[in-house]
Amino acid sequence: MNWLGPAKQIEVIALGDVLQIKATAKGRAIDLVGPILSAAWTYFAWRDKHWVFVAFGLFVFASIVWKLFQTQEGELRITETVISARGDLGGWTDGSVELRWGDISGLDYRQGGEEEPSGLYARTGRWNGTCVKAGLNREQSEEVIAAIFQRFPYVVMAEDNDGWSLFGNASGLTTLGLSQPKK
Repeated sequence: MNWLGPAKQIEVIALGDVLQIKATAKGRAIDLVGPILSAAWTYFAWRDKHWVFVAFGLFVFASIVWKLFQTQEGELRITETVISARGDLGGWTDGSVELRWGDISGLDYRQGGEEEPSGLYARTGRWNGTCVKAGLNREQSEEVIAAIFQRFPYVVMAEDNDGWSLFGNASGLTTLGLSQPKK
């Protein structure tokens, strides 16, 4: 068991015209710190008879233990036309999503935020993204992206031009045309 290593281990499997990527959870000792701290909080609140804090501590302890025992495994199945994900997508329950390559404008790693988990995301617009594999770090996400584009180098993706622009759809960008060949 490692302390701060990656939360998941990935395995890339080529199955004919399908690329399958499995992500399995790895046990980390740092994941045990949350339940220990919340149990200590609950004990001290119970000892001092602060019942509101006891209820809060029990809720936090139950939430963390729920997340620890929830399956964090999942898989991506990629073909020339779709990318489908099943398993841990960062919510409280397991889910699944299937996206056509024509709806995806890119794949990237996102750190996550208040309501978003960290992991591999499929960009479905300039500002929108769908989590296809939660819990991967940057290196693992880049490894998955490289494996996908090595196996399917000619997938046709959507263009990334449907976001809001301050100047409307046409930005009015002036180009000099110096990179174009002479006629």
